[in-house]
Amino acid sequence: MGMLELFYDLVFVYAISRITAMIHHPISGKIPLITYLQFLLVVIVVMQIWLYQTLYFNRYSKNRLIYIAGLLINMFTAVYFIQSNTA
Repeated sequence: MGMLELFYDLVFVYAISRITAMIHHPISGKIPLITYLQFLLVVIVVMQIWLYQTLYFNRYSKNRLIYIAGLLINMFTAVYFIQSNTA
């Protein structure tokens, strides 16, 4: 499971790098409040997904197909969520 877990972590590294693009270019030197609140919401959601899946997988994983499928679905959902919110 080592390589799949590594890929899972890299997906979330990519997600965080995309999220930071939301506040990278301030308007007139300031970040609008709504943009900042959206940024915080997306960061919290993505980090919670990563944290819960990582803890669950490390504690209960038995290299069964259902666990691997859940991990893959979680990765693709995170990438879709990030692409749709930072475009």
